[in-house]
Amino acid sequence: MTLTLANFQTTLPKPLLKKADKLAVRECDEISKGTFVAYVDDKEESYDVKLSFNTGSELEEHSCDCSSRTSICVHKAALLLHLTRKVIKNKTGIKKAKKKTKAEALLESIESEHLKTWLGELFARNKEVELSFTHHFTAAEKVYDPAEVERITKEAIKAVIKNRSDINRTSVKQLVSLWTTIHAPIIKAYLANVTDKAAFLNYHTLMESCITFDRSRAMSKYIEQYINGLLLQSYELISALENDDAWSAATGHFLEYLAADSGGLRTHYLLQLHNFAANSTPARSSQLTKAIIENYKSNKRKLHIEDRHFIAIFNMAMQYYLPADYPAIFKPLLYQDAYNEALIQLLVRDHHLALAEKYCLEQIAGNSGMRLLPYLSQLKEIYTTTKNENGIARVTAQLFPLSFNFADYQYLTGRMTEEEKKTWRTKALSKARNAQSHHPAAEEFCFLLSESEGTYKKMITYIRSPVSYRLVARYIAQMLSANKDELLRALLFNGNNRWGVDAEDEASDLPYLVIIRDQLLKHFTLDGLTKIIRQTRKESYYYSDNRLVGFLGEELGM
Repeated sequence: MTLTLANFQTTLPKPLLKKADKLAVRECDEISKGTFVAYVDDKEESYDVKLSFNTGSELEEHSCDCSSRTSICVHKAALLLHLTRKVIKNKTGIKKAKKKTKAEALLESIESEHLKTWLGELFARNKEVELSFTHHFTAAEKVYDPAEVERITKEAIKAVIKNRSDINRTSVKQLVSLWTTIHAPIIKAYLANVTDKAAFLNYHTLMESCITFDRSRAMSKYIEQYINGLLLQSYELISALENDDAWSAATGHFLEYLAADSGGLRTHYLLQLHNFAANSTPARSSQLTKAIIENYKSNKRKLHIEDRHFIAIFNMAMQYYLPADYPAIFKPLLYQDAYNEALIQLLVRDHHLALAEKYCLEQIAGNSGMRLLPYLSQLKEIYTTTKNENGIARVTAQLFPLSFNFADYQYLTGRMTEEEKKTWRTKALSKARNAQSHHPAAEEFCFLLSESEGTYKKMITYIRSPVSYRLVARYIAQMLSANKDELLRALLFNGNNRWGVDAEDEASDLPYLVIIRDQLLKHFTLDGLTKIIRQTRKESYYYSDNRLVGFLGEELGM
């Protein structure tokens, strides 16, 4: 049953509603038509709850950041109860006059001196309230500079967090709420003039102070969301600037402070610059990427850039602006294979073949196993371009145990004596057989080798192990002609079990199983095939149908 505001109290469990009724719901807002967000306090914790209703008042989407695994947790139920009590209009459609709370009634009757005394006592006990009060009544006349921005940000931390080492989620939420209030005029001033350097410095200092606290003590998603929200505001406003000079000035502030004092790059600024480039005109994207690269070149001696940042700059260069001197800027990185491969491909494309060869050899020397494959493949391409036959032969010999490429096998054996061919064949087939269970190319190599030698009886022996039905279907006619009885037995006892096979794999096997069935029925009668399958099932107590036997059983009605 779909949950609605009208039926949830009869649909949800009574104990859940009873518990939900005891929770406090704060700051409930309708952020868009039919979508409500609020804080729900549960003991010492506070949870973000969101409920979205369609035009028929049916609950469509809902979320809560608690750890409950139930679809409707107690905090969502609390917000549902709150919404049913939130009377917006009376029956005539006229808004009801807001009923005064006890606090509002007291404010009208209490003497100002008593109120001042009480507020003083409240401020002494609650520094965050004092800070919010002070800021609210002085913000209009305040002139900010970076030192003041840092001071009030830290003052908020001290007021809310104090000296506690165990910072809980509720405290961080309170801190972010207070920051939102005291930072508002600073953000407003910056967004009003995003080209102004002084306004940006206040904005920058604000984020640096928040991030420094988060990294050193909090590590909270709420602070991360707060910073991302500030960046999004500036991104949207700057991206909408039509004047190119204004856009360059505004984005230039982020570029100027991209390098952190620690010697690395500010991840959030690099991402902001990437977003500016990704959603601008080609001219702006090229201009900004060029500026980022020039900034890096000017500062690279004093920078210690993380691989992820370096790769991000490289990707921007690939997409928006690739300087002519890129081979001197971008170098291979340890264990960053995707980046290294892209760089080497770029060098090969632009005919920097000696440098590309050098990088390939360096990476081959420092890697092993399948990580060698892209570098060996690119090195083979380089040697093919330069017509280095000895290089091609050497690399192809290294490639074969990784790729099991049959054309490579033929190339290598074509350069050997008959005695060398025999030795190499034995080693190649042995490696392929050992890798067959986990390497599709190795499995295919075995079949291609038998095909090239015309040894289809030998090919049948490969089917006794789990094998691709695609390969069986490709060669079944030849194997049936070689020894139909031995092939059928191999197929019936093949280890392609039915366990753990998903629907997609079953569907991909189906066309090949149909081919195998049709070929078998050309060599066995329907009754004969049915009899053999039934006898096979009885032969062993432990026998279990593989995928082919299961398919034939269903097709033949067994």
